[in-house]
Amino acid sequence: MLIEAGQDQARAIGAAFRKADIPLGKVLASALCRAMETGRLAFGRVETSDALMIESFVPVAGAPVPPPWPQRVEMMKALVAAVPEAGTNTVLITHFPNIKEMLGIQINFGDAAIVKPDGHGGIAVVGKILAREWPSL
Repeated sequence: MLIEAGQDQARAIGAAFRKADIPLGKVLASALCRAMETGRLAFGRVETSDALMIESFVPVAGAPVPPPWPQRVEMMKALVAAVPEAGTNTVLITHFPNIKEMLGIQINFGDAAIVKPDGHGGIAVVGKILAREWPSL
């Protein structure tokens, strides 16, 4: 569960998107509670994706087991490289070690990496928003 500061941060992210009139398509998140809560608070909706689960995730006995880490990394890369539906943007809510593995950049809690798919399976990192910047956007 997000602490109050995390809840405020999630709301600030959603407010920044609305203020900038950024059209949303898919909003996908790791199934861990904090990621899901961030999606709900920021965007009002979110779907889970096994691809976005952190490497160290261990399911409770009897729960579905996500694909092995190397496969999830490839799945994450495919999600990032997928061109969103026309006129929309895709939001992926995951964990900073995943971003490091997937994009080779370091981010922290509440930060965002902005990427642009090239339509041929590649991407360009075009920006980064720090957590402290959301309220002023």
